[in-house]
Amino acid sequence: MTGLLMFLLLIALIVWGLNRNHRRQAPPRMSGSFDVEDRDASRIRAEAAAHRDEVDRLEFQIAAAPRTRHHVLRA
Repeated sequence: MTGLLMFLLLIALIVWGLNRNHRRQAPPRMSGSFDVEDRDASRIRAEAAAHRDEVDRLEFQIAAAPRTRHHVLRA
């Protein structure tokens, strides 16, 4: 019985010490810089712009394609 009481007292002291130590710490903050550039977002924007330019160029090529002999004969 005495051994059980000593064990519970030891556990209670450990828990009290850990809680006391935890409260003394500064509030958690994010480590590192806060002005980080999101490289994924800028890469996706650049890829989307390149894709738009490619689609516009292809549409222009299709619209400006030379007429075939079949179209020339019918006109």
